[in-house]
Amino acid sequence: MVKQLKIAEAEVRRSQAQLDLLLAGTRPEQIARAEAEVSLAEAEVRRCNALRQKYTLRAPHAGIITAKYVNVGEIVSPGQVLIRLDNIKDIEIRAQAQEAQLPDIQPGSKARVLADAYPNCPLEAVVENILPRVDPESGTVTVLLRLTETPTVVLMDGMAVDIALIGQERHSVIRIPTSAVEKRSGQTVVQVQEGRSFVRRRVNVGISDGQWVEVKSDLKVGDVVRLRQ
Repeated sequence: MVKQLKIAEAEVRRSQAQLDLLLAGTRPEQIARAEAEVSLAEAEVRRCNALRQKYTLRAPHAGIITAKYVNVGEIVSPGQVLIRLDNIKDIEIRAQAQEAQLPDIQPGSKARVLADAYPNCPLEAVVENILPRVDPESGTVTVLLRLTETPTVVLMDGMAVDIALIGQERHSVIRIPTSAVEKRSGQTVVQVQEGRSFVRRRVNVGISDGQWVEVKSDLKVGDVVRLRQ
């Protein structure tokens, strides 16, 4: 395509030069013929430019090519995947939610994302969309989330993450890791340090995001609890 375009542009220059010579002193029919040749050459340039635009692939977003599925000279079909372009700016997170959870999930709902690679770096996110299809085998729907803050860790395509949808929020409360909580005889207990040892203490807990749990009573700021292994 580039070669054809160069040939057409050269033809325009040649025809224009001939026209300039004819205009300097020739018969009207010669001038008309030269003008026609220039018009044809210009039309060919426009055609080649249009074809070049048609065959030029433009990335829909900034990114890095991480896979190439065709080589130069291969014949491709409409809809065929040619390359994989990973977005390095707008990170999309996909979660699978049970069909029964749909009433509690709405676009704009807050969520917290925890990558398996960075268990101590939770990221704030928001539900952006819910795909209109339920998987008949698993009974799940795909939920699309978008981070609301710039990640402090390096996230890569294909990473596994845990997602906690935030239905309620509490402020200025005591919270402890969920791994510190035990269930014994229907009661919620934690092991609290007293002196040089730990003793079990029954507590009243509230909401949890899967990583932390709210403690409503029987613990105070500064108490040291033991985490279960």
